[in-house]
Amino acid sequence: MSNMLDYLDWRGDITIHQSGINDVDCLIMSQISYMNFSEVVDAKPAASFGEAEITIKEASKRLFEIREQANEGLLLSDNDTNLLKELAKSRRFCNMKLAAYVDRCDEEEEKQFAAICIFPGDSTVYVSFRGTDDTLVGWKEDLNMSFLSPVPSQTEALEYLNVIAKEFDGKIRIGGHSKGGNLAVYAASFCDSEIQKRIRSVYCFDGPGFVNRVLDDSGFGKVEARIHAFVPQSSVVGMLLGHPVNYTVVESVQTGLYQHDPYSWQVKRNNFICLENVSAKSRFMDITLEEWIYSMNSEQRKEFVEAVYAIVQQTEAKTLLELSVNGLKNAKLILRTMKGMDTSTKKMLQATFSALMRIAGRNLKYGRKPEERVKNEAVT
Repeated sequence: MSNMLDYLDWRGDITIHQSGINDVDCLIMSQISYMNFSEVVDAKPAASFGEAEITIKEASKRLFEIREQANEGLLLSDNDTNLLKELAKSRRFCNMKLAAYVDRCDEEEEKQFAAICIFPGDSTVYVSFRGTDDTLVGWKEDLNMSFLSPVPSQTEALEYLNVIAKEFDGKIRIGGHSKGGNLAVYAASFCDSEIQKRIRSVYCFDGPGFVNRVLDDSGFGKVEARIHAFVPQSSVVGMLLGHPVNYTVVESVQTGLYQHDPYSWQVKRNNFICLENVSAKSRFMDITLEEWIYSMNSEQRKEFVEAVYAIVQQTEAKTLLELSVNGLKNAKLILRTMKGMDTSTKKMLQATFSALMRIAGRNLKYGRKPEERVKNEAVT
């Protein structure tokens, strides 16, 4: 089975002038935004594009030098490490330029946002938005999407796109994986109409959707035909909330939630291996979670999310890694916190989880289909 790393092995010597940008290239460029370039790529879009640019090959060299000097990891997973090394060796990617890297995480604002500009060399720019990282505040912002619009990262993504478009006058591609895909669709839908005309394509790789009517007052209709959405066959994240566009289903070698990992997505030559539809389990999760979310009004969703996050905060962990490393200790803290909660909050949490179990049981019993879902359009 083959993924985007294998794609680079097969096709890395073919320049984009020999074979134009394809969907797999765009997934790779979306993944680049997960890499920590804070000490390598300039944050300013210096009359920016020109002075601030650095090639992927140069950026890779500097990044690994910094990591070696620090004698510790530099927030690169094993797969991202391998990807960056392969990109630096690849004729297709090594001379692509990077600029305008930003990475902002704010616990008070409950915001986790990162983005980078990639210049493939075909007179376009790829604006790559990072998905949710390992920070707990990043996951909290994702949960906030169920009752709040816009969340801070959506606002920042729109501002980032508007600034980049003023500095760069060519055609624009926008994309991201996970929350990054949601940010790409949001920014493209709400940006200035003149910028929308320059957007060549928008890529959403297993990104969550939007609560009802978020895009109704935007320019979504003007870019809808240029949005390319991809989900793995057992997608959970990419099926959450409302799906504004049709999606292409990609084969993954992982199971369940692990299919969210784009390194598990299967590639043949320069295309994804695609399937006709998501799995029955994914459709079940889609219907059940959406019905559960819309069984609550915005205030109830907010109350539930805040209560769950308050419990996790008692561990004082800042990342998922910290939470898991001290698993037993944190589990005890969480149980103690739940026991000490006031009666009304306990009842609310119990009732909310009970509603989820009830909805899941009914959908499992009657085998409801996606077209039979019940959505309360009066609840936003």
